[in-house]
Amino acid sequence: MFSELYALLILAFGLGLVHALDADHIAAVSVLSSETSNIDKSIGFAFQWATGHGLILLLMTMTFVLLGETIPQMLSSIAEQLVGAVLIMLGLFMFYKIQRYRLAIHFHSHEGYMPHAHWYRKSESEQQHKHKAVLVGGLHGMAGSAPLLGALPMIQNGSISEVFLYILIFSSGVFIAMVCFGGVFALGMKKVIKKGDVYLKSIQIIVAVLSIGVGVRLVSS
Repeated sequence: MFSELYALLILAFGLGLVHALDADHIAAVSVLSSETSNIDKSIGFAFQWATGHGLILLLMTMTFVLLGETIPQMLSSIAEQLVGAVLIMLGLFMFYKIQRYRLAIHFHSHEGYMPHAHWYRKSESEQQHKHKAVLVGGLHGMAGSAPLLGALPMIQNGSISEVFLYILIFSSGVFIAMVCFGGVFALGMKKVIKKGDVYLKSIQIIVAVLSIGVGVRLVSS
């Protein structure tokens, strides 16, 4: 029995790693992280997304287990439609923020040189919606295959403690994979920013298009 549980928990961790890299998850975290090259901030977005995803998934699963019911497919379908709508809005908002950038001039001088100026792009607002990633992650936790993938193997035969452990391990896999993605994405953005503003804008446009495309697919499915 112990060996079977051990094997199932390893499977849960592996499924969590794979599940984190679903297209809609990557699209959402990419849009949220594409405004910064700061590794800590990018990992922070991934951390918040994974936290929201794990908490909602755990809450939903434990609620239905205590009620002795399986998670309704309709609930996941509705959440998936909402995820699609959110991805579309995130992509459109990214386009809006790209247009909001304005040119500013910065005067400075180096030792031994005359004062001179550089043009740079400055955002009109630096306000961050720190809870946005948590909410998006929570919505993802309700959607798609996540609740079924994380709960069904244990609901049928396991105790409540085993269900809790299974979801915890599954969510740990999601968390680790997504935080690693956030760090890698930030490193990539850092290199892009060094190449110039045109490259940064191109990456942001690609991310926005990806988000809208995945969102449209989910809404129309």
